[in-house]
Amino acid sequence: MKKFFALVVFLAMTVIFIPWLHPKAEAASQVKVAKFWIGQSYYVSNDQKVYMDVSPYVNSEDRTLVPLRFLAYALGVTESGVKWDDKAQTATISGNGATLVFTIGSSNYTVNGGKKTMDTTPVVINDDRTMLPARYVAEALGYDVLWNDEYETVTVVQHGRETVPFAGGTITVPEEVRVVESVMGITSKIQGTVVPTWYYDEPNYDRSQWSLQSSYIKNVKDDIELDIGIYPGIIQTYGLADVELARFRPIIAVYFPDNVDEVFNGVIRSYWAIKDKWAATLDENGNPKKAYNYVYEINNWYSPPCLKLKCSSDGIGFISIDMKTR
Repeated sequence: MKKFFALVVFLAMTVIFIPWLHPKAEAASQVKVAKFWIGQSYYVSNDQKVYMDVSPYVNSEDRTLVPLRFLAYALGVTESGVKWDDKAQTATISGNGATLVFTIGSSNYTVNGGKKTMDTTPVVINDDRTMLPARYVAEALGYDVLWNDEYETVTVVQHGRETVPFAGGTITVPEEVRVVESVMGITSKIQGTVVPTWYYDEPNYDRSQWSLQSSYIKNVKDDIELDIGIYPGIIQTYGLADVELARFRPIIAVYFPDNVDEVFNGVIRSYWAIKDKWAATLDENGNPKKAYNYVYEINNWYSPPCLKLKCSSDGIGFISIDMKTR
């Protein structure tokens, strides 16, 4: 049985503000997640899909090699932070408080002047493309690297827990948990005695505007289910509130790089349809008289990866995004 990851984003539809209509530019160093696919000439950095002129591959040492410049950019390094010395055959990457120097054909490299050794070597392919080992570069810049052997993907997340104690032993933190924690900037709590359940909370947020108090990840046999609930509270009484829904875009991008805008345009359409319906059909108690329902799907639910967007104006209304990634 394949593992699957179900993400449910539940939005109690009151009068809320949709921030991705007015996105703010994010500093290059604020990379929360990046992903490369073996054999694919594109990558994702945060919620942006970027095309390359060469594809990552796995070399004879079983190491993933990624094009130097695109790897650096994906991890927030600026253009000026990537330098190539053709005479010395060295590649220098400067960013996130570190300076890395790699030499073509050598397993030795330096981080801030300190000598390091890796179990593979950088190479030049197609005459002019420098390929570097993803793990050594990412880890030297302060990130963790997650390799998915089944789908041959490299996911880079912010440094965090690789394992946690559970039921008298130690278990590995699932990739999906690492992605959500990195993107959302939160740390999960784990409960259970046989089946681990991961709980999320954001105590620093005003619960009348933002809450993840009902979120969980539960491992059942070989399956992983992740539900994230976001509740804006009773803010329609007080006016608009910034729920920062755009924070979820990178999670969508990691698993559906071709559909990020499509999914969130659907969310926007659903929001306004529910809002207009809700405002136009209130009864004396302020509740909607008629229900508006909408369902939108990407791929088949039984053939992951797939996604289902649902919304309804029943009660106070909701929007949910369900994802099954494997």
